[in-house]
Amino acid sequence: MQTRILIAEDEPHLREILCDYFRSKGVCPMEAEHGAKALELAQTERFDAVLLDIMMPQLDGRSVCRALRRTQDVPIVFLTALSDEEDTLLGYELGADDYVTKPFNLSVLYAKTMALIRRSRGSVRHSDRMELDGLALSLSAQTPSPCPARPHLRPNR
Repeated sequence: MQTRILIAEDEPHLREILCDYFRSKGVCPMEAEHGAKALELAQTERFDAVLLDIMMPQLDGRSVCRALRRTQDVPIVFLTALSDEEDTLLGYELGADDYVTKPFNLSVLYAKTMALIRRSRGSVRHSDRMELDGLALSLSAQTPSPCPARPHLRPNR
């Protein structure tokens, strides 16, 4: 299954760089030059993550994030020049999963985005076993097995 991301950035050169970089890593990027287009695409297509500039024409990134969070749980990363603590906290309050300030390192942005996608897909593994709510699954044997008991911690006296 190919990873698909939406890159919503109003600055054409940066949008092109982002799309080219993610494409070079095997990711399928779709682009939006303004917030209204980003929201339209996000409501009609399925994406594994959304990279969202805050200051865009027609509809700002905060409004797009707010609208997406009403119906989707897709990972959202804000890409912005706004670096004040209040802006960052507002981004997280609106539902962003990460907040990256410009300028940024492309390889770090890629790594953050892919980590969010892996977690959203539920593919965090511990070697050959996946564990959830007391059930462990051996991925190679594809059979369920009980999780090992955790030792009970005793309070210090």
